[in-house]
Amino acid sequence: MTFRKLETSCVLGLFGLLTLCATLAVSSGCGAPSIPRNLLNISVHPANSFVLLGATVTFAATATFDRAPLTQDNFPAQWTSSDTSLATIDANGVATCVQLGGPITITASASNKGVAVTASATLNCSSQVSDVEFAPDPLRFACVYVFLLGCDCTPQKTTNLTNNGTTTLRINSITVPGPDYHLISTTCGPQLAAGESCSVAVGWSRVAREGAVLVDDNAVGSPHSATLSGALACTP
Repeated sequence: MTFRKLETSCVLGLFGLLTLCATLAVSSGCGAPSIPRNLLNISVHPANSFVLLGATVTFAATATFDRAPLTQDNFPAQWTSSDTSLATIDANGVATCVQLGGPITITASASNKGVAVTASATLNCSSQVSDVEFAPDPLRFACVYVFLLGCDCTPQKTTNLTNNGTTTLRINSITVPGPDYHLISTTCGPQLAAGESCSVAVGWSRVAREGAVLVDDNAVGSPHSATLSGALACTP
């Protein structure tokens, strides 16, 4: 009789323990080992920076995983600079320009199952503030109705780019958003001396849409832009 009571108590005790574990499993994952997330990739921002000599910029990494939560901002990556003589970077992603030059590649890296996952951004150490001017700005294109002449459209317009800084402006590229606009010609070379100007001629495809001339250069705030706008008003 005593043995049966003991056996019954053990069964009830085991049942209670299992019930408790099942209850905890719902709230805290009891008996269900967590599955670690796998790091898929990381991205670095800002992607392209122009910073004055002696100034700093903070880079941050965003990680993407294979299971929820899928992303993590301010991911703790390891940071390196491709040229520490131009720019250094600390463990928190804070880069400091110590000498003029660039572009410098800033790389964030992390490990996933022993495999390196990396991403990069570019940094340029500049000697001048954003002192690049377009005139006129914006460039307004239009098609208007002219009595006895019909629809009269502006096929192209020209803006002047002026370097108001104190050092030479290095121009990497000049682009316009096609097919609505297209670059006809430019007198701007790879460098523009302080105080000098060059011209950019832009064609219009008669579409009522806005855009911008983008100049990628070595001045802080690059790319610099001039607004483009098109309007159609040809009803008599």
